[in-house]
Amino acid sequence: MPRLAYTMRETAEILGVSYITVHRLLKRGKLRASDAIRNKVIPLTEIQRFLTESTATE
Repeated sequence: MPRLAYTMRETAEILGVSYITVHRLLKRGKLRASDAIRNKVIPLTEIQRFLTESTATE
């Protein structure tokens, strides 16, 4: 079964940024995480949305 969500550290690795950068993106509302469980997890669809919107050309 494919992964549906990733931890903040895993998301940082996927995006090629630091853990702190992912934390800042979450705080600024650029990325959204599920906080239904103790640790924040970022859905794969949210990571894909962020990449699409942040690389879109006008």
